Amino acid sequence: MKRLYNIDQYDENLCLRPGIKLILIVLFLSRNLLLPFIVFAVGKNMNGNVNYLLDISNQGAISFISSCPAVVIIFAWTRRRPDAQRLTKIIWKSGRWLLSLSALLDILFRVYIEQGWINDIALSYIVLNTCIILSLIFSTRIKDVFNDFPQKQ
Repeated sequence: MKRLYNIDQYDENLCLRPGIKLILIVLFLSRNLLLPFIVFAVGKNMNGNVNYLLDISNQGAISFISSCPAVVIIFAWTRRRPDAQRLTKIIWKSGRWLLSLSALLDILFRVYIEQGWINDIALSYIVLNTCIILSLIFSTRIKDVFNDFPQKQ
């Protein structure tokens, strides 16, 4: 990594921490798989009155596929330490491309779900996912985060 960041931007293994932009990107792209679990957890505290939340998460089972690459990144992120397995390192190094794939699949499934008729909400998802892809490709900070992995001592 050629760029230097403030010392508070590094974790205990001296690896660059993901910034807020990357955290929000991962959360947004993993929403199709994580939202049903959140709805279930919230629903327990609301005495079963979660019909409006279920409508939000009910985008069709096919849209779950678009969140799989982002959830794989969350998996690798939680295991980002010096003693990590080789597969975790490979997943982490491929993080930008996996998240870009997730955003591209989200665009494709959004068009598929809307059956070719793009309304304002679908258009906003398409624009947001396009901005995410561009950010993943061109952001130096995100490149540096995915190129940095803790080394064994």
